[in-house]
Amino acid sequence: MYRFIFADNECLVETLKPVIDVIEKSERMTTTLDNVLKRFITLYHNIKTAHYAIRGMKNHIVYAIGKMVKEFEDLIYFVALFLHPLCKTMAMSRLMTGDKINRVALEVVKVWHSSKRDLVLLYKELINYKN
Repeated sequence: MYRFIFADNECLVETLKPVIDVIEKSERMTTTLDNVLKRFITLYHNIKTAHYAIRGMKNHIVYAIGKMVKEFEDLIYFVALFLHPLCKTMAMSRLMTGDKINRVALEVVKVWHSSKRDLVLLYKELINYKN
């Protein structure tokens, strides 16, 4: 019998519990898109900085999270994350600047056939929000 099985089981529980918690919280009816994205970013960071006894475990989990987050690469998701009060000053990525987020938000509102006055007002509000 493998003598480190209990240590490995404990490592698995410690490793997978935060992942399961994020998924469980993300499936709640009250969860918003920005909450989901923020939780995955936090989980990714925590796992990247942790040490795991099972070789390859960290790489496997980081890869799996990266694969899940790839589904959120559409620009509108960056807007949702930016609108979360805790994330408004966070760097999203090298490609997603504050100006680009503003443009995407305005394009979405344009699709809703908003007036030019509403677009100007939204633009000013986004600038004020960012500062």
